[in-house]
Amino acid sequence: MTRAPFKSLTDLPTKLRNKIRCDGDETLDCWIWTATFIPARKRVKDGRGSLSNERGTPMVHAPELGYPTNACRVVYARACDAPLTAVPRLGRCIDDRCVSPHHVRDLGPVIKGTPHAAALRAMEAMIPKEPEAPHPRPQLVGDPNVEQPGETLRRLRPDTWMEIIHAEEECHLPPGSISPEVWADYVIWDETAPPKKED
Repeated sequence: MTRAPFKSLTDLPTKLRNKIRCDGDETLDCWIWTATFIPARKRVKDGRGSLSNERGTPMVHAPELGYPTNACRVVYARACDAPLTAVPRLGRCIDDRCVSPHHVRDLGPVIKGTPHAAALRAMEAMIPKEPEAPHPRPQLVGDPNVEQPGETLRRLRPDTWMEIIHAEEECHLPPGSISPEVWADYVIWDETAPPKKED
């Protein structure tokens, strides 16, 4: 993410600025988050019972998301005048309560889902794909020399309980030649027509 220089702490929105304390040079010292904070905790990492340390996280409500999120990301977005969705993954300061944009590292774009799934998606995107030609819809309607699908249905009388694709197979019609409208007309016609002659 290319960005302009960070705004100063005093240029941030008042609601955000009032939750941050900085006692020295704002480009060097930590911006300490004084509002909602989820303390660090140990968390079970997998089914085998191994634990991972989860860092403490400063939290703030993000109006554009509609829910609370990591305050580091919100401060970074406001300090850059960037949308929150454009904020990259951030390597945070060693102080869990620090939200200074000067103390984070840009770790690249946010990965949706697991890193493994993202890597698979990236690999799949590199595999050249042959363009799939759309299945051509037979142009039977309007040709006076060709029996129309509706006429073929009335002549061969497939059972109305079957699906269109099976009726096409039974009537030896190309796939896609019976539209839902033609099938609906045939079903209505079949209900009032004389009974089908058995072979």
